[in-house]
Amino acid sequence: MSAVGALLGRLLGPFTGGSRGFVPAPASATERRRTWAEDGFLAGGPLLSRREIATLRAEFDRVLVESSWPDHERIPVGERREFHRVSNLARRSEAFAEVERHPRLVELLSELTGLEAFCVLLDQVQYKPPRIGGRNAWHRDQPSFPLAPPYTGLTAWIPLDDATVRTGCMWMVPGSHRWGDARDVAVEGDGWGLPGVDDLTEYHGHPVRSVPRPVRAGHVHFHHELTWHMSGRNGTRHKRRAVAIHYVGANDRYLANRWMKLEGLRDGDPLEGVLPLASRAGGAPAPRPPAG
Repeated sequence: MSAVGALLGRLLGPFTGGSRGFVPAPASATERRRTWAEDGFLAGGPLLSRREIATLRAEFDRVLVESSWPDHERIPVGERREFHRVSNLARRSEAFAEVERHPRLVELLSELTGLEAFCVLLDQVQYKPPRIGGRNAWHRDQPSFPLAPPYTGLTAWIPLDDATVRTGCMWMVPGSHRWGDARDVAVEGDGWGLPGVDDLTEYHGHPVRSVPRPVRAGHVHFHHELTWHMSGRNGTRHKRRAVAIHYVGANDRYLANRWMKLEGLRDGDPLEGVLPLASRAGGAPAPRPPAG
């Protein structure tokens, strides 16, 4: 898959900036639920207005230059490329906090999962700078999070700039959320990274193919926390900023791991009342415990 995937990226790149490159959202709730169950990812359609996008861009750009921001990671990719993860913006920005509780977003979350209330485990902006934006390699999100099974987590991914193949949109492996923990292809002792995916054509009888997921600025795209995914390089002169909000069901329970710990919680404790709440009934956000 590696050679084919890379070739597709190069060939499709010039053609994904136009309207035909963006993935349309299924028109009905039935089709959205079917696509979600089969693929483990879904285009959710428009979410934010132009004014909201502009506000979030300005807020993020302000934070990016603040040397005192504690949750800013610059991740080098090789010698000349990089990408950035800036986390917990909703703690200090009401504009980002409002996105987490956006009524249309919560409605879609409920539609896909059948749940009525969700906790926000983590919010991030994932930033690929112009020209030097680096590749975020194949991985799954769930192993990073302190959750006891069964897992209800999913990610809402909202680009603030058009995310195309050329600017570093995400790629997904359809159906991979149904393939178990995939420990045999994950980084030993990690479970998060999937370095062998580029060389796979099948996994335990399942065909492995990757598909690009270009998304318009202000639209939302969902993926299951066990879905195999990556994002490509940004070699253009444009920024690629995207909000990633990791949701779990409000009834999910805590299970500490080595990557993320929530102070004051013991294994088996409920997350509701500790993490910020987003629900169809509304509700005030809960305090955010410091992440260890």
